[in-house]
Amino acid sequence: MRYFFALSACVYPEYRQTDNGDSLKEEDAYPAQPQHAYGREKLIAEGMCCALRALRQPPQPKISEPLVNSFVSSRINRSGRRQYLRELGRYLPIDCYGSFMRNQTLALDLGRPSKLETIARYKFTLSLESACALGYVTEEFFDRLVAGSVPVYLGAPNVDDFAPGDRCFINLAGFPNPRDLAQYLRGLAVDADAYQSHFAWKQQPYRAGFRKLLALTSAGPITLLCDTVQARLNSHANLE
Repeated sequence: MRYFFALSACVYPEYRQTDNGDSLKEEDAYPAQPQHAYGREKLIAEGMCCALRALRQPPQPKISEPLVNSFVSSRINRSGRRQYLRELGRYLPIDCYGSFMRNQTLALDLGRPSKLETIARYKFTLSLESACALGYVTEEFFDRLVAGSVPVYLGAPNVDDFAPGDRCFINLAGFPNPRDLAQYLRGLAVDADAYQSHFAWKQQPYRAGFRKLLALTSAGPITLLCDTVQARLNSHANLE
C-alpha cells in the first residue's frame, strides 16, 4: 500500500509561513501547531499512515531477560492494574519504567519515540488500561503492536474487535491469576516457533473488523466528530 501526501502550508504553524523565501522542512511541522483544523487532520493522517507501516515491519531482536516491561504512571486504577502488576511481579521479573513500581529509567527520554524504542527490545509488554470499559482501547494496546512487542492486555472486554490480526496479543482475561500468566509467558518465551506465531499476522491481510475501523478514519477525525455529533442531534430530534 502506498500513500501520496500533497504538501499544504496549513500543516505548519502560521508564524513559520513567511515571505522571505525560506523553504519549510518536514520537521518544521513539529511540535504540532497547525494553522487550522485542516492542517491538524493532515498531520493526524500522516501519523496514522506511519503507524500502519510500522505494523508491517518485522520485530527487532529481543533481550533474553527480563521478558516483560511496563509503563504505568497514572493513578487512575479502575481496572485494578496496579494490584495486578504488583502481584505479577512476585512471579516474574518486570522492568518498570513508569512512576509506579519504577526500577528502570530511560537513558534519554524524548517522549513517545524513546518509549517505543524501549518497548521494542522486550518480548512482552504489559498493556494495562486504566479502566475496563467496552470500546476503551488506547495506545496501551496499539503502541505495543507498532513497536513489535507482544501486548499482554488488560482492559476492554471487546479488545478483540480492535486487533489487526489473529494472535497479535495475549489477553489477561484468559488466565485465572497472575501466577498462571507468568508461567505461560516463561514457557512461550523459550518456544521460538510459538512466540513467532504471535507475529504471523504481520504478513497476513488485516482483519475485516480492523479494516472497517480504518475506513472510519478516512474522512479525518474532525469531520468524523462533526458527523457523530450531527447524528446524535438528529436522533434526539426524532425522539421529540
